[in-house]
Amino acid sequence: MSYKPTVCFDFDGVINSHKSGFLGVTCIPDPPVEGISEAINELRDSGYFVVVQSTRCSTPAGEKAVRDYLSENGIVVDDVKSTKPPALCYIDDRAVCFKGDASTLLEQVRNFKPWTAGTQVNDEPVKALRPCKAATWVKNEKKEVTGRFHRWASDYQEFEDGPGNFTVALVETDDGKIVACAAETVQFLDRG
Repeated sequence: MSYKPTVCFDFDGVINSHKSGFLGVTCIPDPPVEGISEAINELRDSGYFVVVQSTRCSTPAGEKAVRDYLSENGIVVDDVKSTKPPALCYIDDRAVCFKGDASTLLEQVRNFKPWTAGTQVNDEPVKALRPCKAATWVKNEKKEVTGRFHRWASDYQEFEDGPGNFTVALVETDDGKIVACAAETVQFLDRG
């Protein structure tokens, strides 16, 4: 048998469109990525050995689910594995291609988004929360914030005339920080 260079495909986000996000190792409800079967066939016809890799395959039930998915969708590959084998190249939706310049890696990682970003049902659950603006106090200075309302909560503080409990709103700001805001300062922005 002659040598065939290996091309390794990640499963979720490359073969399985993965639009619903991860729902468990055996639950794969989404259709394949458009044209992926034809691309794999073309590679195999050109003499490449095609391997599908998925951490789903680290359990027998997960590996069976991946193999069944491939079979049910008419996707023919040469092997299925739980770890990445040595390969000529890796096709992965969550990879940063290193091109010899390490000085840009931090920026590339910080700005990285897979092609499925925004298509998954639970990709950004915070966006489903109510938008609001409110005020919080930092070092006794009032600071206006905008963000998404999570819930009402209570806070405790020692005042000159004794301790006190009061209601606050937990607001997630656009940079991902959670701040406690005085309840009376909250204005919901979805009320017209």
